[in-house]
Amino acid sequence: MDSLDPEMRQVLQKDKEARIRLMDRVRMVDMKHTALATFAIVDKLQGEPGEIQAVAVTCAFLLMADRLGVPPNDLFGIASQIMEDADGRRPEFKGAAQFFKEELGK
Repeated sequence: MDSLDPEMRQVLQKDKEARIRLMDRVRMVDMKHTALATFAIVDKLQGEPGEIQAVAVTCAFLLMADRLGVPPNDLFGIASQIMEDADGRRPEFKGAAQFFKEELGK
Protein backbone atom coordinates (compact mmCIF):
# COMPACT_ATOMS: atom_id res chain seq x y z
CA MET A 1 0.00 0.00 0.00
CA ASP A 2 3.03 2.28 0.40
CA SER A 3 3.42 2.53 -3.37
CA LEU A 4 -0.10 3.95 -3.75
CA ASP A 5 -0.66 7.62 -4.27
CA PRO A 6 -2.28 9.45 -1.32
CA GLU A 7 -5.66 9.76 -3.06
CA MET A 8 -5.89 6.00 -3.72
CA ARG A 9 -4.76 5.27 -0.16
CA GLN A 10 -7.59 7.48 1.14
CA VAL A 11 -10.15 5.69 -1.07
CA LEU A 12 -8.98 2.29 0.17
CA GLN A 13 -9.06 3.46 3.79
CA LYS A 14 -12.64 4.72 3.39
CA ASP A 15 -13.57 1.40 1.78
CA LYS A 16 -12.02 -0.46 4.72
CA GLU A 17 -13.90 1.69 7.22
CA ALA A 18 -17.17 1.10 5.34
CA ARG A 19 -16.58 -2.68 5.40
CA ILE A 20 -15.89 -2.56 9.14
CA ARG A 21 -19.14 -0.66 9.72
CA LEU A 22 -21.00 -3.14 7.53
CA MET A 23 -19.57 -6.14 9.40
CA ASP A 24 -20.57 -4.53 12.70
CA ARG A 25 -24.14 -4.23 11.39
CA VAL A 26 -24.08 -7.83 10.14
CA ARG A 27 -23.01 -9.06 13.59
CA MET A 28 -25.93 -7.21 15.19
CA VAL A 29 -28.80 -8.46 13.00
CA ASP A 30 -32.11 -9.21 14.64
CA MET A 31 -32.21 -13.00 15.03
CA LYS A 32 -35.96 -13.39 14.73
CA HIS A 33 -36.06 -11.28 11.56
CA THR A 34 -33.12 -13.26 10.16
CA ALA A 35 -34.79 -16.59 10.95
CA LEU A 36 -38.01 -15.44 9.24
CA ALA A 37 -36.02 -14.37 6.17
CA THR A 38 -34.42 -17.82 6.19
CA PHE A 39 -37.89 -19.39 6.14
CA ALA A 40 -38.83 -17.15 3.19
CA ILE A 41 -35.82 -18.37 1.21
CA VAL A 42 -36.64 -21.99 1.99
CA ASP A 43 -40.25 -21.45 0.98
CA LYS A 44 -39.18 -20.17 -2.46
CA LEU A 45 -37.02 -23.26 -3.05
CA GLN A 46 -39.49 -25.95 -2.00
CA GLY A 47 -40.45 -27.05 -5.50
CA GLU A 48 -36.87 -27.43 -6.74
CA PRO A 49 -34.80 -30.64 -6.63
CA GLY A 50 -32.38 -30.91 -3.70
CA GLU A 51 -29.27 -30.40 -5.80
CA ILE A 52 -30.72 -27.20 -7.32
CA GLN A 53 -31.68 -25.96 -3.85
CA ALA A 54 -28.15 -26.47 -2.53
CA VAL A 55 -26.41 -24.81 -5.45
CA ALA A 56 -28.94 -21.96 -5.71
CA VAL A 57 -28.58 -21.03 -2.02
CA THR A 58 -24.80 -21.22 -2.30
CA CYS A 59 -24.74 -19.07 -5.45
CA ALA A 60 -27.00 -16.49 -3.82
CA PHE A 61 -24.76 -16.46 -0.75
CA LEU A 62 -21.60 -15.97 -2.83
CA LEU A 63 -23.22 -13.22 -4.90
CA MET A 64 -24.31 -11.43 -1.72
CA ALA A 65 -20.84 -11.69 -0.17
CA ASP A 66 -19.34 -10.31 -3.37
CA ARG A 67 -21.92 -7.51 -3.49
CA LEU A 68 -21.06 -6.56 0.10
CA GLY A 69 -17.34 -6.90 -0.48
CA VAL A 70 -17.06 -9.31 2.43
CA PRO A 71 -15.11 -12.60 2.37
CA PRO A 72 -17.61 -15.49 2.37
CA ASN A 73 -15.79 -17.20 5.25
CA ASP A 74 -16.36 -14.12 7.42
CA LEU A 75 -20.09 -14.32 6.76
CA PHE A 76 -20.11 -18.07 7.45
CA GLY A 77 -18.47 -17.44 10.82
CA ILE A 78 -20.90 -14.69 11.75
CA ALA A 79 -23.91 -16.75 10.67
CA SER A 80 -22.70 -19.68 12.77
CA GLN A 81 -22.35 -17.44 15.80
CA ILE A 82 -25.81 -15.98 15.25
CA MET A 83 -27.46 -19.40 14.92
CA GLU A 84 -25.74 -21.01 17.90
CA ASP A 85 -25.40 -20.20 21.59
CA ALA A 86 -23.85 -22.06 24.52
CA ASP A 87 -26.82 -24.47 24.59
CA GLY A 88 -26.74 -25.28 20.87
CA ARG A 89 -28.97 -23.94 18.14
CA ARG A 90 -30.89 -20.82 19.11
CA PRO A 91 -34.69 -21.24 19.24
CA GLU A 92 -35.17 -18.82 16.33
CA PHE A 93 -33.29 -21.23 14.09
CA LYS A 94 -34.52 -24.56 15.46
CA GLY A 95 -37.76 -24.14 13.55
CA ALA A 96 -35.89 -23.24 10.37
CA ALA A 97 -33.68 -26.31 10.77
CA GLN A 98 -36.75 -28.54 11.20
CA PHE A 99 -38.41 -26.93 8.17
CA PHE A 100 -35.25 -27.57 6.12
CA LYS A 101 -35.23 -31.19 7.24
CA GLU A 102 -38.87 -31.75 6.37
CA GLU A 103 -39.31 -29.62 3.26
CA LEU A 104 -36.02 -29.31 1.40
CA GLY A 105 -33.84 -31.76 -0.43
CA LYS A 106 -36.63 -34.15 -1.33
